[in-house]
Amino acid sequence: MALTEKKTEKKVAASEPAVPRLLVVDADRASRALAVDVADSCGFDAQAAHDPAQFQSIYQDFAPDIVMLDLSMAEIGGVELLRILADDIAGKQQRGIRDSGPRILLFSTSDQRLLELAFDLGRAFGLMIAGVITKPIRTADLQVRLRGLLR
Repeated sequence: MALTEKKTEKKVAASEPAVPRLLVVDADRASRALAVDVADSCGFDAQAAHDPAQFQSIYQDFAPDIVMLDLSMAEIGGVELLRILADDIAGKQQRGIRDSGPRILLFSTSDQRLLELAFDLGRAFGLMIAGVITKPIRTADLQVRLRGLLR
């Protein structure tokens, strides 16, 4: 009787791709909730911050891939948060850490000129500005934009 040798094939599970992280920064509760819900439905792990202090804390711990930033917050404007993001990335790069930072999606109820100005300023700071959205946020528009960022 011949012995048959069974080869066992090790199945190496491909590591699951990381779920992209999105941080919504907006003082308006309804807009934050809508953006988080839409992001979740698009496959993001989404968190939200309602003010600049909370933003900085969550940003450091959560390390988002994308930041959705309202430009018209009362305490500190979104433009100032763009500067803070740029300073953070520059500081990491000076310490030899390769980090180009998150992609940033700007939104505001303000006029289109403010969005365009912030877009240009963010780029001048060396940030990856992914686009702009006007408020009120339309669910379908946000879904299209976020799904495009997943590619």
